[in-house]
Amino acid sequence: MTESKTKEHPFSGKTGRILVLVFTLLYIAASGIYFFTTGVKEFTLYLAVLLVLVGLVAWTLPRTRLPVWSLWLLSILGLLHALGGGVQVNGDVLYNFILIPIVITV
Repeated sequence: MTESKTKEHPFSGKTGRILVLVFTLLYIAASGIYFFTTGVKEFTLYLAVLLVLVGLVAWTLPRTRLPVWSLWLLSILGLLHALGGGVQVNGDVLYNFILIPIVITV
């Protein structure tokens, strides 16, 4: 009798966690290079904090058993924070960009 091995989906299980980690480390490295070359020192500190948070999440994974989709959401949240402080829109950072003006002051 042959044992059937089910193929793991690339975005689930151990493979999915590794993909999330690689994606996260790549955007942290790219953001770090960008922030360091542009002289945005406060966000280089943020990236160090982000690395600590990645380590804490990885350390707790055996106990918390967070699903891969939640790890992707956490990673995307970190990416959006990095973009918010680094991407320039109309001469200001993305955090200060008003997409839909709800309150208009005269």
